[in-house]
Amino acid sequence: MTPLSLLSVLAAALLAVASGGVAPGRAALKRPFSDRLWIGRIVGGDPADIHDYPYQLSFRSYGSHFCGASIISESFALTAGHCAAAGVSPKTSALVAGSASLDDGEEYKVVSIQAHPYYDAMTIDYDAGVVKIEGAFQLGDTQRIVALPAPGDAVPDGGLVTASGWGVSQENNWDLEQQLQAVALHVVGQDGCARAYKDYGGVTARMLCATDVGKDSCQGDSGGPLVSRVGDVVKQVGIVSWGLGCARKGFPGVYTRVADPSVRQFIATVAGV
Repeated sequence: MTPLSLLSVLAAALLAVASGGVAPGRAALKRPFSDRLWIGRIVGGDPADIHDYPYQLSFRSYGSHFCGASIISESFALTAGHCAAAGVSPKTSALVAGSASLDDGEEYKVVSIQAHPYYDAMTIDYDAGVVKIEGAFQLGDTQRIVALPAPGDAVPDGGLVTASGWGVSQENNWDLEQQLQAVALHVVGQDGCARAYKDYGGVTARMLCATDVGKDSCQGDSGGPLVSRVGDVVKQVGIVSWGLGCARKGFPGVYTRVADPSVRQFIATVAGV
Protein backbone atom coordinates (compact mmCIF):
# COMPACT_ATOMS: atom_id res chain seq x y z
CA MET A 1 0.00 0.00 0.00
CA THR A 2 1.21 3.50 -0.76
CA PRO A 3 2.34 5.21 2.47
CA LEU A 4 -0.05 7.70 4.00
CA SER A 5 0.69 11.40 3.60
CA LEU A 6 2.10 13.26 6.59
CA LEU A 7 -1.29 14.76 7.40
CA SER A 8 -3.02 11.41 7.18
CA VAL A 9 -0.40 9.82 9.42
CA LEU A 10 -0.98 12.54 12.02
CA ALA A 11 -4.73 12.18 11.67
CA ALA A 12 -4.66 8.41 11.92
CA ALA A 13 -2.35 8.46 14.92
CA LEU A 14 -4.55 10.93 16.77
CA LEU A 15 -7.61 8.93 15.82
CA ALA A 16 -6.04 5.77 17.19
CA VAL A 17 -5.29 7.47 20.49
CA ALA A 18 -8.81 8.89 20.66
CA SER A 19 -10.46 5.56 19.92
CA GLY A 20 -8.13 3.42 21.98
CA GLY A 21 -7.37 1.30 18.93
CA VAL A 22 -4.95 1.01 16.05
CA ALA A 23 -5.00 3.58 13.26
CA PRO A 24 -6.66 2.41 10.03
CA GLY A 25 -4.09 0.87 7.71
CA ARG A 26 -5.89 0.25 4.45
CA ALA A 27 -6.15 3.76 3.02
CA ALA A 28 -6.02 7.41 3.99
CA LEU A 29 -8.80 9.10 5.88
CA LYS A 30 -9.65 12.16 3.84
CA ARG A 31 -8.86 14.80 6.42
CA PRO A 32 -5.94 16.45 8.17
CA PHE A 33 -5.81 17.24 11.85
CA SER A 34 -3.77 20.38 11.42
CA ASP A 35 -3.65 24.13 11.45
CA ARG A 36 -5.19 26.03 8.56
CA LEU A 37 -1.89 26.48 6.74
CA TRP A 38 -2.32 22.87 5.62
CA ILE A 39 -5.87 23.22 4.36
CA GLY A 40 -6.44 23.47 0.60
CA ARG A 41 -9.32 22.53 -1.69
CA ILE A 42 -11.23 19.80 -3.53
CA VAL A 43 -9.23 18.08 -6.30
CA GLY A 44 -10.31 19.17 -9.80
CA GLY A 45 -13.13 21.35 -8.51
CA ASP A 46 -14.22 24.94 -8.98
CA PRO A 47 -14.79 27.84 -6.58
CA ALA A 48 -18.26 27.61 -5.06
CA ASP A 49 -20.78 30.22 -3.93
CA ILE A 50 -22.24 29.57 -0.48
CA HIS A 51 -25.69 30.41 -1.90
CA ASP A 52 -25.40 27.22 -3.96
CA TYR A 53 -24.14 25.18 -0.97
CA PRO A 54 -25.83 26.87 2.03
CA TYR A 55 -25.77 23.65 4.07
CA GLN A 56 -21.94 23.53 4.03
CA LEU A 57 -20.15 23.92 7.37
CA SER A 58 -16.56 24.18 8.53
CA PHE A 59 -15.92 22.04 11.64
CA ARG A 60 -13.15 23.63 13.71
CA SER A 61 -11.04 22.86 16.75
CA TYR A 62 -9.21 25.70 18.51
CA GLY A 63 -10.29 27.91 15.60
CA SER A 64 -8.74 25.73 12.88
CA HIS A 65 -10.70 23.91 10.18
CA PHE A 66 -10.17 20.15 10.33
CA CYS A 67 -13.34 18.64 8.82
CA GLY A 68 -16.46 19.51 6.89
CA ALA A 69 -20.05 19.09 8.05
CA SER A 70 -23.58 19.92 6.91
CA ILE A 71 -26.70 21.46 8.43
CA ILE A 72 -29.39 18.79 8.90
CA SER A 73 -31.71 20.57 11.35
CA GLU A 74 -31.97 23.84 13.26
CA SER A 75 -29.46 22.68 15.89
CA PHE A 76 -27.69 19.63 14.45
CA ALA A 77 -25.00 18.96 11.86
CA LEU A 78 -23.82 15.79 10.13
CA THR A 79 -20.13 14.89 9.81
CA ALA A 80 -17.92 11.81 9.51
CA GLY A 81 -17.50 9.39 12.38
CA HIS A 82 -13.72 9.74 12.23
CA CYS A 83 -14.13 13.51 12.66
CA ALA A 84 -16.49 13.02 15.62
CA ALA A 85 -14.21 10.38 17.17
CA ALA A 86 -10.99 12.36 16.70
CA GLY A 87 -10.79 13.36 20.35
CA VAL A 88 -11.78 17.01 19.93
CA SER A 89 -13.64 18.55 22.84
CA PRO A 90 -16.94 20.39 22.39
CA LYS A 91 -15.48 23.12 24.60
CA THR A 92 -12.79 23.90 22.02
CA SER A 93 -14.88 23.19 18.91
CA ALA A 94 -17.14 25.28 16.70
CA LEU A 95 -19.14 25.02 13.50
CA VAL A 96 -18.89 27.94 11.07
CA ALA A 97 -21.70 28.57 8.59
CA GLY A 98 -22.85 31.05 5.99
CA SER A 99 -19.63 31.75 4.08
CA ALA A 100 -17.56 30.18 1.31
CA SER A 101 -14.44 31.72 2.86
CA LEU A 102 -12.57 30.17 5.77
CA ASP A 103 -11.92 33.72 7.00
CA ASP A 104 -15.59 34.59 7.37
CA GLY A 105 -18.90 33.13 8.53
CA GLU A 106 -21.09 32.75 11.60
CA GLU A 107 -19.52 30.74 14.41
CA TYR A 108 -21.63 28.43 16.57
CA LYS A 109 -20.52 26.86 19.83
CA VAL A 110 -20.63 23.07 19.97
CA VAL A 111 -22.31 21.37 22.92
CA SER A 112 -21.98 17.70 21.91
CA ILE A 113 -20.19 15.49 19.38
CA GLN A 114 -21.29 11.90 18.84
CA ALA A 115 -19.97 9.22 16.48
CA HIS A 116 -22.09 6.30 15.28
CA PRO A 117 -21.98 3.67 18.06
CA TYR A 118 -20.68 1.08 15.57
CA TYR A 119 -18.02 3.34 14.06
CA ASP A 120 -14.86 1.27 13.54
CA ALA A 121 -11.53 3.09 13.24
CA MET A 122 -9.91 0.01 11.69
CA THR A 123 -12.40 -0.53 8.85
CA ILE A 124 -13.79 3.05 8.74
CA ASP A 125 -17.24 1.46 8.70
CA TYR A 126 -20.33 3.30 10.03
CA ASP A 127 -18.39 6.53 9.43
CA ALA A 128 -21.02 9.04 10.55
CA GLY A 129 -21.19 11.57 13.36
CA VAL A 130 -23.65 14.16 14.64
CA VAL A 131 -22.75 17.52 16.18
CA LYS A 132 -25.13 19.65 18.24
CA ILE A 133 -24.72 23.40 18.55
CA GLU A 134 -25.76 25.82 21.25
CA GLY A 135 -28.95 27.53 20.13
CA ALA A 136 -29.92 27.31 16.46
CA PHE A 137 -28.51 28.08 13.04
CA GLN A 138 -29.63 31.42 11.60
CA LEU A 139 -31.40 29.88 8.64
CA GLY A 140 -31.67 31.94 5.47
CA ASP A 141 -30.13 32.28 2.01
CA THR A 142 -26.64 31.25 3.18
CA GLN A 143 -27.59 28.79 5.93
CA ARG A 144 -30.08 26.08 5.00
CA ILE A 145 -30.96 22.56 6.02
CA VAL A 146 -30.05 19.87 3.49
CA ALA A 147 -32.60 17.10 2.96
CA LEU A 148 -31.66 13.52 3.81
CA PRO A 149 -32.72 10.41 1.90
CA ALA A 150 -35.19 7.93 3.35
CA PRO A 151 -33.71 4.72 4.80
CA GLY A 152 -32.87 2.32 2.01
CA ASP A 153 -33.09 4.88 -0.82
CA ALA A 154 -30.84 3.80 -3.68
CA VAL A 155 -28.23 6.00 -5.34
CA PRO A 156 -28.26 5.14 -9.08
CA ASP A 157 -25.02 3.81 -10.56
CA GLY A 158 -23.54 6.50 -12.78
CA GLY A 159 -25.67 9.17 -11.15
CA LEU A 160 -24.30 12.70 -10.93
CA VAL A 161 -23.36 13.87 -7.42
CA THR A 162 -21.44 16.84 -6.04
CA ALA A 163 -18.89 17.02 -3.22
CA SER A 164 -17.87 20.28 -1.57
CA GLY A 165 -15.30 21.39 0.97
CA TRP A 166 -12.01 23.10 1.70
CA GLY A 167 -9.75 20.03 1.36
CA VAL A 168 -6.31 19.96 -0.27
CA SER A 169 -6.07 20.28 -4.06
CA GLN A 170 -3.78 17.28 -4.49
CA GLU A 171 -1.73 14.84 -2.47
CA ASN A 172 1.28 16.36 -0.71
CA ASN A 173 0.28 19.92 -1.59
CA TRP A 174 -0.71 21.98 1.43
CA ASP A 175 -1.14 25.40 -0.22
CA LEU A 176 -3.89 27.36 1.49
CA GLU A 177 -7.10 27.91 -0.48
CA GLN A 178 -9.61 30.04 1.39
CA GLN A 179 -12.51 29.56 -1.03
CA LEU A 180 -15.01 26.72 -0.82
CA GLN A 181 -14.66 24.29 -3.74
CA ALA A 182 -17.17 21.93 -5.35
CA VAL A 183 -16.66 19.05 -7.77
CA ALA A 184 -19.09 17.02 -9.88
CA LEU A 185 -18.62 13.24 -9.71
CA HIS A 186 -20.37 10.08 -10.88
CA VAL A 187 -21.46 7.25 -8.61
CA VAL A 188 -19.54 3.99 -9.07
CA GLY A 189 -21.50 0.74 -8.78
CA GLN A 190 -20.95 -1.24 -5.60
CA ASP A 191 -19.30 -4.13 -7.46
CA GLY A 192 -16.83 -1.78 -9.15
CA CYS A 193 -16.11 -0.06 -5.85
CA ALA A 194 -15.48 -3.43 -4.17
CA ARG A 195 -13.08 -4.50 -6.94
CA ALA A 196 -11.12 -1.26 -6.65
CA TYR A 197 -10.53 -1.79 -2.93
CA LYS A 198 -10.38 -5.59 -2.71
CA ASP A 199 -6.73 -5.41 -1.60
CA TYR A 200 -7.46 -2.65 0.94
CA GLY A 201 -10.16 -4.20 3.09
CA GLY A 202 -13.00 -3.83 0.60
CA VAL A 203 -16.15 -1.79 1.10
CA THR A 204 -19.29 -2.42 3.13
CA ALA A 205 -22.99 -1.71 2.61
CA ARG A 206 -22.49 1.55 4.53
CA MET A 207 -20.15 2.85 1.82
CA LEU A 208 -20.59 4.19 -1.71
CA CYS A 209 -18.01 5.34 -4.25
CA ALA A 210 -17.90 8.30 -6.62
CA THR A 211 -15.26 9.51 -9.06
CA ASP A 212 -14.41 11.26 -12.30
CA VAL A 213 -11.16 11.71 -14.20
CA GLY A 214 -8.83 13.94 -12.19
CA LYS A 215 -11.53 14.78 -9.66
CA ASP A 216 -12.01 13.75 -6.03
CA SER A 217 -12.39 14.89 -2.46
CA CYS A 218 -9.17 14.93 -0.41
CA GLN A 219 -7.70 15.56 3.05
CA GLY A 220 -9.65 18.36 4.73
CA ASP A 221 -12.93 17.47 3.01
CA SER A 222 -13.84 14.64 5.39
CA GLY A 223 -17.22 14.96 7.03
CA GLY A 224 -18.46 17.18 4.24
CA PRO A 225 -21.53 16.48 2.11
CA LEU A 226 -21.94 14.52 -1.11
CA VAL A 227 -25.27 15.58 -2.62
CA SER A 228 -27.53 14.65 -5.51
CA ARG A 229 -29.66 17.24 -7.28
CA VAL A 230 -32.93 16.36 -9.02
CA GLY A 231 -34.57 19.56 -10.19
CA ASP A 232 -34.77 21.84 -7.17
CA VAL A 233 -34.43 18.96 -4.71
CA VAL A 234 -31.00 18.55 -3.10
CA LYS A 235 -30.36 15.51 -0.91
CA GLN A 236 -27.23 14.52 0.97
CA VAL A 237 -26.51 10.97 -0.13
CA GLY A 238 -22.97 10.67 1.24
CA ILE A 239 -20.39 11.91 3.74
CA VAL A 240 -16.76 12.31 2.65
CA SER A 241 -14.97 9.39 4.30
CA TRP A 242 -11.81 7.76 2.89
CA GLY A 243 -9.89 6.59 -0.15
CA LEU A 244 -6.47 5.61 -1.46
CA GLY A 245 -4.79 8.93 -2.14
CA CYS A 246 -6.75 11.59 -4.00
CA ALA A 247 -7.98 11.37 -7.62
CA ARG A 248 -5.82 8.30 -8.30
CA LYS A 249 -6.83 6.37 -11.40
CA GLY A 250 -8.77 3.24 -10.46
CA PHE A 251 -9.43 4.33 -6.87
CA PRO A 252 -12.68 6.27 -6.44
CA GLY A 253 -13.44 8.29 -3.35
CA VAL A 254 -15.38 6.41 -0.67
CA TYR A 255 -18.33 8.04 1.09
CA THR A 256 -20.58 7.01 3.95
CA ARG A 257 -23.96 5.94 2.53
CA VAL A 258 -26.43 8.21 4.36
CA ALA A 259 -29.47 6.13 3.30
CA ASP A 260 -28.12 3.00 4.98
CA PRO A 261 -30.80 2.04 7.55
CA SER A 262 -28.32 1.90 10.44
CA VAL A 263 -26.85 5.30 9.55
CA ARG A 264 -30.29 6.87 9.15
CA GLN A 265 -31.47 5.36 12.43
CA PHE A 266 -28.44 6.82 14.21
CA ILE A 267 -29.11 10.28 12.74
CA ALA A 268 -32.82 10.07 13.61
CA THR A 269 -32.11 8.95 17.17
CA VAL A 270 -29.57 11.69 17.90
CA ALA A 271 -30.82 14.59 15.77
CA GLY A 272 -34.49 13.73 15.34
CA VAL A 273 -34.41 13.91 11.52
